[in-house]
Amino acid sequence: RYSHNIYLPYFLQPPQQTMPSIEELLNSQKKKKEEIRKTNPVLKVDSEPPAHIDQDEVRKEVEGLIQSNNVMVFSKSYCPYCTQAKMALKSIPDFEFKTIEMNDGSHEGWQHMVSEVANERVTPETADNNTMSVPQIFINQAYIGGADDLADMYTDGRLAKLLGRALS
Repeated sequence: RYSHNIYLPYFLQPPQQTMPSIEELLNSQKKKKEEIRKTNPVLKVDSEPPAHIDQDEVRKEVEGLIQSNNVMVFSKSYCPYCTQAKMALKSIPDFEFKTIEMNDGSHEGWQHMVSEVANERVTPETADNNTMSVPQIFINQAYIGGADDLADMYTDGRLAKLLGRALS
């Protein structure tokens, strides 16, 4: 017996799956990163910045950005965790935050200084964070950590409380 298969154009086909929520994406990325952390130690500041960089000037710029922005994200454009954090923040309606892409050619030596500033602002909740990685996120001048920390705060309600507003 011969049966005919009918092929529908993609726009007439029923959806195969729904788009995951931002919370589901954040939790999925967090689980992947936790698996990686089990086999890799946390990095801390142990290297020196490039000698030709004026670290006092970089510190002033980094601290100035943290002071003048309610939410400051130090990022690298190619980093998937940075993308995850920026997507989470962009998902908040009518919300503004400042991002510095430290790999854009005009921020040489910044990652080391951002790490130093983050270490100076460590709290008990952020003491185990990898301050040499990106993103590094500051909210209301407080260091909150990276993408996983933002994801935790997003899903458990601490981010909404810290920002003083609803996230959706």
